[in-house]
Amino acid sequence: MENRPDPLLESLPQAIFFLDQHGFVSFANPACLERLAVDRECFCGRHLKDLFPLVEEDSVSRRLGDLAEGSVDEAVFETPLRQAGQKCVRLTVRRSPFMHSDPARAFAGGVEDLSHWKKMEETQDALAKAAETANQELKEFVSIVSHDLKAPLRGISSLAGWIRDDYADRIGEEGRENFDLLIRRVQRMYAMIEGLLRFSRIANSSEATGPVDLEALLTETLRALSPKEGVRILRETPLPVVDGQRGRLRELFQCLLDNALKSIEGENGEIRVGACRELSQWKIWIRDTGRGIPPEHQERIFKLFQKVSPDEEGIGVGLTLARKIVRMEGGELRLESKPGEGTTLFFSLPMAEGLPVKS
Repeated sequence: MENRPDPLLESLPQAIFFLDQHGFVSFANPACLERLAVDRECFCGRHLKDLFPLVEEDSVSRRLGDLAEGSVDEAVFETPLRQAGQKCVRLTVRRSPFMHSDPARAFAGGVEDLSHWKKMEETQDALAKAAETANQELKEFVSIVSHDLKAPLRGISSLAGWIRDDYADRIGEEGRENFDLLIRRVQRMYAMIEGLLRFSRIANSSEATGPVDLEALLTETLRALSPKEGVRILRETPLPVVDGQRGRLRELFQCLLDNALKSIEGENGEIRVGACRELSQWKIWIRDTGRGIPPEHQERIFKLFQKVSPDEEGIGVGLTLARKIVRMEGGELRLESKPGEGTTLFFSLPMAEGLPVKS
């Protein structure tokens, strides 16, 4: 079949070919021949179904027929090439504007090399399987930690308490103080394990995402925390409805409000909560009148088990967990603080689509 030269098409870097009205190749430019790793004589003049035997013959004929009738806009074939080391290509064929005026060029086609994308898909699949395996191993590890480490710690704490009380007259005041110290250290280790378990549960949560009313969530969280008398909780603005996992966001509010409550010394203080819109997100803040955080500690306290002072309440998990949750929800958490003037924690969350904004 005639393969008429076309200087423009011959010079294009895109792989292009034409089929006649019967599905035989009437033209292929050099880029097409190179991509398919074939000679012009072996390619031109042959029917499409004969060139790619790994594609079902009936499928080629049927889809070209649908294309000729105009019932579809294009016919797409993906196939490995035996002659090119199983390189995978995609052929896209469409009706040509010359279909009626030039039957030899009734269909126009292009060739894409999919080898790179196929390798990327294989790599992605392998990574997904590795991640699934690691996630399963992590769940098993958490189960082991939860049972095999926490149970002995409870036993050590109980046994130390019995020895301290039953042998108080023999061990003396210093001995009782040492047992008290031992019990506190065991309790701290127990709390640290609990913190790691909380972190793991949040990271592996499978809860569905949906609209979450932060106003209701704040009320629920404050009821659970029971702020000490004299500390006022003020809403500076109505809180919005956001898209997210309700369980995670409840944990987020609990971490941040608990942190604010612990920072307030004495019986008087304020915690202010508010929100404002920023593009497609909500910026939410929790501001307290607590002791504040020195600049040199403002990044360190977001690391696991880190606190401004060893004498502070807690074990240093809350802010680490809070930042993790916010990032998993697609936002960011930061703070502004001055010693003696309190702390403001800002975090962003995505808006819930299709829901009215509270005013």
